[in-house]
Amino acid sequence: MNKEILKSLKEIESKYDIKVLYACESGSRAWGFPSPDSDYDVRFIYAHNPKWYFSLGEKKDTLNFFLPNDLDVSGWEIRKTFTQFAKSNASLYEWFDSPIVYCDCNDFCEKAKKFIPKFFNPRKAMYHYSNLARRASEKLFTTNSISIKKLMYALRTLLACEWILQKSTMPPTSFQKIYQEVASEDLQVQIEKLIKEKEKLGELSEAKVEDTVRNFIENNTLYFNQAQELPAVSDADFAPLNNIIFDLIK
Repeated sequence: MNKEILKSLKEIESKYDIKVLYACESGSRAWGFPSPDSDYDVRFIYAHNPKWYFSLGEKKDTLNFFLPNDLDVSGWEIRKTFTQFAKSNASLYEWFDSPIVYCDCNDFCEKAKKFIPKFFNPRKAMYHYSNLARRASEKLFTTNSISIKKLMYALRTLLACEWILQKSTMPPTSFQKIYQEVASEDLQVQIEKLIKEKEKLGELSEAKVEDTVRNFIENNTLYFNQAQELPAVSDADFAPLNNIIFDLIK
């Protein structure tokens, strides 16, 4: 699939007269628990040629494609990217820490990634992950059943909340790095069983929820309320991000 993905990115570059600066996998493949029927969620950051930035008119700053072979490809223009970066967009930060990278032009990722601690907002990230966890686990509480996909999403986002509480830093994209650091030994055992099951089952297959997992989810649904107690960064200096853009668009 790497060849297919790189070919698609090259075609997008040519068709839209852009330069792909960085492209990676997001979603379950990047997190480390794909299913046999998981899509490829390719996310990329791009820049236009200089004329685009000096011409008038409304301009689209995203590109989205659903391509053959289960390819879900989505890109953000560099100014949009860094606007969201400065707002501590956790989903974007996950892209920069993806373990599956398809393209990284002139070490763009490392140049940007080193500024994540400067802009990371623990309170905003806690709201983000706790909201995702609540939506993912709703069905478990209302119908006492849940798909293995939703269960893994709930566990990942709740443990991301625990990471933020303990460390006040951005959680890693790799779920393994999160749960091995902040989950109990019993919960780690159950998570690893679920990952092995998900490797064999379809995304919507119903999961068997062991007591250790259920108790963890039930006891950790109040992270949203704890978010207010966390620090929120003040407006950070945008100069480092601007400098990256200036170096690209000249």
